[in-house]
Amino acid sequence: MKKSASRLRVMVIYGWESNPYAECTIRALLESGVRVDFVTRESPKSPVDHPGCRVHPVFPGHRKGRSHLRMLFAELLALAKVLRLVLKTRPDVVHYQSYRMVRLDWTLFLLLLLLGKKIVFTVHDTHSLEGSAVDSSIFAQTARRSHVLLVHNTNARQVLLEKWKVAPDRIRVIPHGGYDAYYKRETSRSTARFRLRYEEDEFLLLAFGTIRPYKGLDHLFPAVAEARKSVPALRLLVAGRAFDEALGRQHQQQISDLGLGDIVRFENRFIEQDEVETLFAAADLTVLPYIRIDQSGVLFLSYTFGKPVLATRLGGLPELVREGIAGYLVAPGDTHALSGAIVRAWNERDRLPGMGLNARKLVEQEYTWERQASITVDAYLSLVGADASPGDGHVRPASVSRLG
Repeated sequence: MKKSASRLRVMVIYGWESNPYAECTIRALLESGVRVDFVTRESPKSPVDHPGCRVHPVFPGHRKGRSHLRMLFAELLALAKVLRLVLKTRPDVVHYQSYRMVRLDWTLFLLLLLLGKKIVFTVHDTHSLEGSAVDSSIFAQTARRSHVLLVHNTNARQVLLEKWKVAPDRIRVIPHGGYDAYYKRETSRSTARFRLRYEEDEFLLLAFGTIRPYKGLDHLFPAVAEARKSVPALRLLVAGRAFDEALGRQHQQQISDLGLGDIVRFENRFIEQDEVETLFAAADLTVLPYIRIDQSGVLFLSYTFGKPVLATRLGGLPELVREGIAGYLVAPGDTHALSGAIVRAWNERDRLPGMGLNARKLVEQEYTWERQASITVDAYLSLVGADASPGDGHVRPASVSRLG
């Protein structure tokens, strides 16, 4: 029997703590009529409250003092619960948002295939396929055996085609949406700067998100040191927790060695959701000096708040950052080019609000959760023999004229 979207039941597996991306994805699917079983990590509150969604918090959260052996047992128990849920709910499609523990999840993946389940896998970053030799092999097999792979840009699609030898008809490109559902965008620049103790005439760069080596902060700090010679008003706010303590200390030492303590604020801590709007409202420009990436959730967060970005020209970022329209692009790892772009942005600072408006138009008109859900549901229906003919799975760029 052929199905419509309203008859589809999908199990979405996201083993980490629920986040805005996962929740926005599920809400958009629910709005499309899909019924969802959301399998996620233990949480004190339900991440999605909707009659069409059943939340199953089966994956263990972090518990201080728990031994590695007990953690392993908890993970195995969680996978057994997921398998039991699959047998009980009988979803038409199982949609992995990510692996949690690669080698254990691979076992569950194979069991689901043996049960005849159709599997959709979202590849958020093709670089995540490059772990240890064993993990890389598992990801390669996952990519080749999944019935449909979802990626966020055509560059990632090309990597899957060329490096991982995935059949082209099994890859769909979906947009990454903005986050209007989470932030009211009511905080003015002046109010935000008053709260954060920045002056109105200071030129504030924001580097936001979990601090990891690939984020490129070790290139950003010397670029800021060089740019301040031409931009006395330059300030940098780094907001996010370092992935490990050693990396945090390394960056703090670099700030000190470069003599940047007076213009760089290093907030090495977890940023609460109610702080995010103030940080972006205060900023003039979001900096994304990545040295390795496919796509960036922080970029879409910046676009949500109508802030242009300065990013590196790699992965799918050139598709998302329209040079001179919604931001600036430089070569990755090029400190001098990064510094030059900061100075250029300062010299063109009167253009930045307009570029921010263009960024807003992108998340309002092109990179929407509705479009993501439409392409994703088409993928689901193509696996269960629906009447609807799937689209081509590609996000078409908005015209430059529409962005102003």
